[in-house]
Amino acid sequence: MVRGRPRAAVLLPLLVAVGVFAYQLAFPPSLGVADETYTLYGAKRVLEGQAPYRDFFDFITPLSFYYFALAYVLGGVTLAAARTAMAAANAISGALVFVLARRVAGVPEAGLAALGFATGCLPVWQVVSQHWLSTTLCLATAAMLLSERWRASRRLRPAAVGVLCGLAVCNEQERGAALALWLALAIPAIAWGEGRRPGRELVWAAGAGGVATLGILGHAAWRSSLAAVVDATVVFVLTGYRRTNVGKVAWGGANLLAWTFRSFALSWLATGIPVALAVEAVAIGAALRRRKRVETTRLVLLLLAVLMSVSVLYYPDFIHLAFVAPFSFVVAAGLVHRVRTAPLTRTRLGWGMGALALVVCAAAAVVQGERSLALSRARAPERFRSAFGELAGDASTRTMLEAAQAAVAFVPAKSRTLYSYPADCWFHLTLPASDPLPFCLLMRGYNTPAQLRAAQDALERRLPDFVIVNFLMVKPGDPMIAVVRRGYRELRGLSYVQVLYARKAEEETGSP
Repeated sequence: MVRGRPRAAVLLPLLVAVGVFAYQLAFPPSLGVADETYTLYGAKRVLEGQAPYRDFFDFITPLSFYYFALAYVLGGVTLAAARTAMAAANAISGALVFVLARRVAGVPEAGLAALGFATGCLPVWQVVSQHWLSTTLCLATAAMLLSERWRASRRLRPAAVGVLCGLAVCNEQERGAALALWLALAIPAIAWGEGRRPGRELVWAAGAGGVATLGILGHAAWRSSLAAVVDATVVFVLTGYRRTNVGKVAWGGANLLAWTFRSFALSWLATGIPVALAVEAVAIGAALRRRKRVETTRLVLLLLAVLMSVSVLYYPDFIHLAFVAPFSFVVAAGLVHRVRTAPLTRTRLGWGMGALALVVCAAAAVVQGERSLALSRARAPERFRSAFGELAGDASTRTMLEAAQAAVAFVPAKSRTLYSYPADCWFHLTLPASDPLPFCLLMRGYNTPAQLRAAQDALERRLPDFVIVNFLMVKPGDPMIAVVRRGYRELRGLSYVQVLYARKAEEETGSP
């Protein structure tokens, strides 16, 4: 175990958190058109009194909607408020990466792990995401369980980690399930390593985690229904989502929609994660074979990194790897520290070479961070106002938004309704316009037939004032387009692929 001075143990993680927070907020406020807007518009709906699974559909558990709704309460319904809340969570993650790495490594290696998270992972997905919130909760759970300060606690510590695990389950079910499995293995391992029975601690962790999970999911079920929650977060995940996404992307790969972020990815991350975990597993196995004592901390941190990596196997693209890479960075920090402090490297030459290697890696991480920041700013050089606060983008984004704002201005914003098919939820936040349908994303082969029929029925009844169709994402012959054209007239093109339609008058539709 690697310990530092008490004052440094507090000050250094705090400095890491401040640095990560400032770095993330330095990126331009360019609003993501896909997952980010689904989360942020869902949070806005929650703030307005709507309920997940009843008033709007999503297949993730609901904590992220509540978290960003709270951010709106504190900072207003703006992207700035949401990004600040996201930066705060990621700042905590950066500090926790440092704290966990310090359990198995020195300050230089721990600092490098935290720096790698900030400049190597965060730029890959610069937007608001429930995935980053899951990373924070999983790191916090591990830090609490391995905390020296709470080591003697037989009730409070397991209860705290249980609550954190429950929050993770309520934020993202697959990462939460992996974390729960880790706790079920790590709590006994730590207890046995310290010469005590784990039964009582497991009970406290399971009980506290169950209360947290049932409290949040129970509230969601009370607002909607138990059947709706199960159908969205379990049944749909195992049917529609699984059919569309699972097995479609290789480890470290990408789909076309995510390709724009590829330039921010670390090319070696896909191979680096399994290599680091394999080397640590071999090192631990070799030590056990020689009947040498291996710290329990190393074992449980390796197990956590493995389970976090397994938790993204359903869609292991380079973006999802960035969400789980920090756990492997902690393991890698321990490996580097043991090499740097091994007897063979305790010479002046060995010490100098180790220090030089760390400096070079740190410099490379800083250069990567600066490059990512410069690239992001170059891609979003313009600032413009929207109903969701100041945004950044290119000239085409600004022109598209201004065209849409002018075209829908004849309907007052407070009563304006719009449906985007199949997935341009971005407009609901920026115009603004309420969505009378429950779907931020609606695609054939992905959503259920019942959901498609519900949307088609709403358009046939002409519930929205406006409809935006993204023809790039629509297959030829889609019957939804015929429904739109019967009840809506083309108002104007917003881009090469997006067309804005306005509701026809009754005499135009032939309705009685």
